[in-house]
Amino acid sequence: MNNTPFNYIDCQKDLEQCCLALQASPLLSVDTEFVRERTYYSQPGLIQVSDGTTISLIDPNACEQLQVFFDLLESPDIRIAMHSSSEDVELFYSMGCGTIENLFDTQIAAAWLGEGQSISLQRLIEAHEKILIPKGHSRTNWLQRPLTDAQLNYAAVDVLYLNAICLRQEAALVKLGFFDFMVQDCDLRCEKTAIGEGDNLAYLKVKRAVTAIDDGLTRLQHLASWRERQARKDDKPRQHLIKDELLLAISLQSPTDKNQLSEMQGVTPYILRRYGQKILEIISNIPQVSAQDNQPVISLRSLPGAGKTLNDCRDLMKQINNQQQIPIEVLPSKRWLEQFLLHYAVNWYPQPDGWKGWRKQLLEEPIQQLITKNGFKQSAG
Repeated sequence: MNNTPFNYIDCQKDLEQCCLALQASPLLSVDTEFVRERTYYSQPGLIQVSDGTTISLIDPNACEQLQVFFDLLESPDIRIAMHSSSEDVELFYSMGCGTIENLFDTQIAAAWLGEGQSISLQRLIEAHEKILIPKGHSRTNWLQRPLTDAQLNYAAVDVLYLNAICLRQEAALVKLGFFDFMVQDCDLRCEKTAIGEGDNLAYLKVKRAVTAIDDGLTRLQHLASWRERQARKDDKPRQHLIKDELLLAISLQSPTDKNQLSEMQGVTPYILRRYGQKILEIISNIPQVSAQDNQPVISLRSLPGAGKTLNDCRDLMKQINNQQQIPIEVLPSKRWLEQFLLHYAVNWYPQPDGWKGWRKQLLEEPIQQLITKNGFKQSAG
């Protein structure tokens, strides 16, 4: 495709002039390019912004301070269009940006319009603009300088069509009566990103965590929570510390000394030397910690009536989809329902995201009826 015109900003003076010109814009499309292969936190490489007429590419590492740009993101008078915004919002928050008050996530909007769940920007542009965007530079090291013209053009395209798509989606959502619901979901994404999931839920990110039950699940929760804190402290990806497969194996096999730990497949001399003692301490202290906190980790399958209630809740989502035309993509998933039922059974278990606004108004009464019908009860724990 042809090159996309853009302004490249790599000094504070140009950044301030750019942001001054954008202050009166009611809608800005924003994207970021970053590197996160060897670190826990994303390292910003480029910020793209467009008002629908001009595109600016900002080098965040060449400007003295970015608050003048963050002021645009924080303004309630400027709608900020992003696509699949979680990592971008997380990056901005880590850089010192305040709450993004008026987010419009085109991926969330696409789900509400039945255009697909977690649709990529490339597919969304193809559907709306009938243009195929090549992804040849998706693996670029965005920290290197200078960036090539091809790399910069690739980055500029990410915001080239977002304004038009955002306006088109907004009109469609208003017509369907879903716009306010979609806005609630965008606000929730910002809120969730700002707060984070919490280290005690880190085990949910572990592959095949569902295979761990009872004591194994308890150990997995504590080990995954420790790994998350350690990864953040060392600024390393959690998988670079200990891979999911090994963390799960340790949780299931529960080694009691360094000899047993060293014999496990995947335990390198470095892991044994750097983290071995801490892993063994966590495992040995779990019974004491659980008894003290009175919060043993449980699995949903161990609770009477849980399986039938979960299946009925999933059928309820299909019924709502058919009768009220609310896309199945935005209704609670199986994982969300599992977490909700666990929270109901033992109130110390974290409530899933989004149990407010339209979801709570729509689902609270019918889900409660299913819980009562199936005899799914709250636990004394």
